[in-house]
This record gives sequence, C-alpha cells and structure tokens, in this order.
Amino acid sequence: MVNSPLKNSETNIINHHIKKVLPDTSIHVLRHTYATTLLARGVDIKTVAALLGDTVETVIKKYVHYSEEMRRNAAQNIQNIFDLE
Repeated sequence: MVNSPLKNSETNIINHHIKKVLPDTSIHVLRHTYATTLLARGVDIKTVAALLGDTVETVIKKYVHYSEEMRRNAAQNIQNIFDLE
C-alpha cells in the first residue's frame, strides 16, 4: 500500500461512525464501491489506484468487482467501434 494502512483501532472507530448512518456498511465496503464505481464511469485503473493509495495490482485483486453496468458500457463501446452505419 502506498499510504500507511489504518491501524485496527482507527478502522474500528471509523466503522463505528459509518454504522450509525449505514448499519450494514464498513470502510472496506465503501472502498470496494468507490473503486468499482470509478472504473464503471471510465476512470482509468491507474488513477483509481492512486486515489485509493494502492497499486494497480491490489486494486484489481481486492477492490474491483465487475458490474452489469461495466458489461453494458463495454458492449456499447464495442458496438460503436464496429458500427459501420
């Protein structure tokens, strides 16, 4: 990790505050959602990794979840590339 990882006590404090507003959420869930949403909206993976303070490899392995929106966007991009009309 590029930035210093949070200590368990810091993570616990942050999760405590998050759960007051979003009971079924944690800091890790928010990181996963953030990374996936950025990628689905077309932000390149190097930028996402920099924003998370991680390497590209870590983002791919731990934080990115393929979404239906990403599949639709890819299908549309492919169609646009090969559309000869």
